[in-house]
Amino acid sequence: MATSTQNLADLLHLHRFSLLDVWRAEVRKMPVASKLDVPTLNDHLADLILDLIQQLREGGSETLVESTDQEHLRQNPVFHGLQRLELGFDLEEVVVEYNALRSVILNLAHEHRLPVDLGGLHILNRVVDGAIGVALNSYAKRMQRQTVEKREENLAFLVHDIRSPLAVVTTATRLLESRQSADDLTSQELIEVILRNASKLDEMIVTVLHQTEPSVSELVKRTFALFPLVSNLLRDLAPLAQTAKTELVHQGDPELQVTAESHRLMLILQNLVGNALRHAPGGTVEVGALLKADGACQIWVQDEGPGVPPEQRQKIFSKFEKLPGSNAGFGLGLAIVRDLVEAHGGEVEVLEASGGGSRFQFRLPGG
Repeated sequence: MATSTQNLADLLHLHRFSLLDVWRAEVRKMPVASKLDVPTLNDHLADLILDLIQQLREGGSETLVESTDQEHLRQNPVFHGLQRLELGFDLEEVVVEYNALRSVILNLAHEHRLPVDLGGLHILNRVVDGAIGVALNSYAKRMQRQTVEKREENLAFLVHDIRSPLAVVTTATRLLESRQSADDLTSQELIEVILRNASKLDEMIVTVLHQTEPSVSELVKRTFALFPLVSNLLRDLAPLAQTAKTELVHQGDPELQVTAESHRLMLILQNLVGNALRHAPGGTVEVGALLKADGACQIWVQDEGPGVPPEQRQKIFSKFEKLPGSNAGFGLGLAIVRDLVEAHGGEVEVLEASGGGSRFQFRLPGG
């Protein structure tokens, strides 16, 4: 004679498709789920219902979370939690959709006047609550990891940004030192204090950069005119260029459009132009861009310095590799450039400029 739990299993098996229809209608009441297509919304719920039916028929104590012979079922709530995170669900909404399934099942039993005994209710709660626990755990762990990565990334970029104005202060102070009278001991002592503390600050910045290597999360790209961004950057770096006795030249079509995340593109160019001013002072530093036939945008920063030997042109984009003849920093700037360019789907290289010097150039795919 069939038991109450077995009757519930048979009822769920008979109505499992219409059960999903009713469940979807309930879940779609949440704005975050209102426009999801059926496969995305269903996710693993059909498998979860089948697992519940099996547990009700067998009356066993294992669920999809505990079973050792249903790996694909046990993993589904893990992926479900991660999928819901990517879709923009919050933790409460993940719980709501599982609880909606529980309610729909109980309502179905009530409509068919099928009593659910304590044994059946226990199995139902164990399966659904177990899935909730696994889904929430995977959701929370990924969300925590993303939060940590974003915080470390922002810290690393912020700290690296500080180095540019600090370089201006240091360069201007050294220029002042070179013009200072040897008899003015008070001013000389003050200059030494500035330089000493600027050096300490730079060391602390490098230490933080060392400890918080940036992890590039998903970029938020948009299409915009490149010319104004470069113009603003060169204006900000003008004091450093003046102290380095270097002319900044801006080449490119004012109408040229690029698809990128503007803040990170600014970081790329800031690193490349800053390096050119520090390591190849004097002469001209040119920043230019052009649209390639394949729709990609090629951007370059070219100087008139000593150049980079061919055997070192790949290594300098690795962490802790310095530019030739450089004793400053830890060699993180070009590594950050490479990471950010590659995050945009592009590539970066350094070539010998015509007439001598270095030409750092990178390509960004079209939008």
